[in-house]
Amino acid sequence: CSSDLPFLDSWIAKRENDKERSSLLALFNKYTTAEVMYDVRTKFKRIIPISVMNMIKSLCYILEGILDVHYPGKKAGAMETPQEKALFELHFVHAAVWAFGGACLVDKQRNSRKEFSDFWKATFGLYPKSKELTVFDYYPDPETSEMIEWTNKVAPYEPVEGLDTKMITKAFVPTVETVRIMSLM
Repeated sequence: CSSDLPFLDSWIAKRENDKERSSLLALFNKYTTAEVMYDVRTKFKRIIPISVMNMIKSLCYILEGILDVHYPGKKAGAMETPQEKALFELHFVHAAVWAFGGACLVDKQRNSRKEFSDFWKATFGLYPKSKELTVFDYYPDPETSEMIEWTNKVAPYEPVEGLDTKMITKAFVPTVETVRIMSLM
């Protein structure tokens, strides 16, 4: 896919580490083939139309955020152990899932997010076998280098002592959705 998109070639070239560039190029070639991108573009209904170029740009920008957060001061592509390489790939896949499927429509007639999830699981694997959970219900765990459920990351609610009932709007109860969205921001 990269030879068709000058933006992607430029973005990869701007990465500082040779191993990181090589790893990213290999992952883009694996997960953004012409066939995959055709299916991603045509099979799933979206909230708004999104071009392949915008999906690729979104993937790059999400990756920048992930690499800065999970590999601060360390070049992500310089990972040496199989576990570190697997985790790097999972971070890439996580970013790709959100860049390519995050805008899929869910309404009364159709659940394109579920359709996208089924497609992604069937095409690439990497996710636990579950009919109920989608690829959007998982994130890469740095401890195990596996995809685990967001529910594991939701902290239990702890009431704020002394919170006046008139100040109930100041209470925050974390949910899977708020944790997931905060991690992407």
